[in-house]
Amino acid sequence: MPIAIHRLDQILKMVGHIPADSETTAVQTAWISAAEIDAVLAAISVGDMVATATLDAIFQQAQDSGGTGVKAITYNNSGVAADEAEITQLTQGGTDESDTAVQLGFNVKKDMDIQGDFTHFRLLMTPAVAAVEFGAVVFAIAADAPDALVL
Repeated sequence: MPIAIHRLDQILKMVGHIPADSETTAVQTAWISAAEIDAVLAAISVGDMVATATLDAIFQQAQDSGGTGVKAITYNNSGVAADEAEITQLTQGGTDESDTAVQLGFNVKKDMDIQGDFTHFRLLMTPAVAAVEFGAVVFAIAADAPDALVL
């Protein structure tokens, strides 16, 4: 049986980002409509951070593009492993080698509160104690994406 081959950009679309910068306060993407999306993945890049700094990242959901009823996405139904559903608070760990990359994601139909009329999501990243260099890109798999291996 032949395998259909599709370009990655036919399956995965960039839907949001947090520009790489040194931050001391919370930064988030704009609210993103989940209307035509099946799954979401954030690629997070973390640069320099001092020994006392921390960084948290979560996905939040809302009932509209204005953030009405904002609450965290809880990953109750998709069977996503805990280490893939949210990042463990990142710290420098007492070394100068703090550069790292992590990912987190969710399934729109299983993890968002669709019955509660939650239609939008965003990525929220929160540094604490001291400045942290970080950035992120949010990707989505569209509901109408081809079902095929990407080669």
